[in-house]
Amino acid sequence: MEVKGTAVIPVVRFVQEKYKDRYDEWIKSLSADSANIMKTVMNSRWYPLKESIIEPTQKVCDLFYAGKEAGALEMGSCSADYGLKGVYKLFVQFGSPSFIISKSSQILPTYYKDSVIEVFKETKNSVVVHITKFPDIHRLLELRIAGWQKRSLEICGCKNVKMEITKSLTKGDPFTELVFNWD
Repeated sequence: MEVKGTAVIPVVRFVQEKYKDRYDEWIKSLSADSANIMKTVMNSRWYPLKESIIEPTQKVCDLFYAGKEAGALEMGSCSADYGLKGVYKLFVQFGSPSFIISKSSQILPTYYKDSVIEVFKETKNSVVVHITKFPDIHRLLELRIAGWQKRSLEICGCKNVKMEITKSLTKGDPFTELVFNWD
């Protein structure tokens, strides 16, 4: 499984901006392959998922969140800020919450090869998303994607967004189900 550099760069930016005094410590905690990717990542290249997303995210959780997975959610949220206020700014300017979430089915495969995400159900104040295909998915990656989608809804103006993962590919379910509700 490979991931595009545009999904890896927010990992580096997250640590550089939020934990700048500990950036070197984070880099040193990574394997040589992972550290090299973090130091030289480019938008247009494809990278191995484990070394470019999973391992660096795990180290962020270990170093800065006392081992808690909340770091993955926050990284996903920051990734949405980076992408939706930059690369995909037009989606937010002209799109409704359902438009933004439906576009995630097109955006996700541009970041992660061979992945499929689809809107399963939507109402005025909720949306249910299914990740139906994602080779080598990891719990931290599910959380990062959920954090990205939650933040994208907030950027679109949704208030009090709540998120729940009710099914998980990592737990043997046939898909990962992300349920979002807002006021």
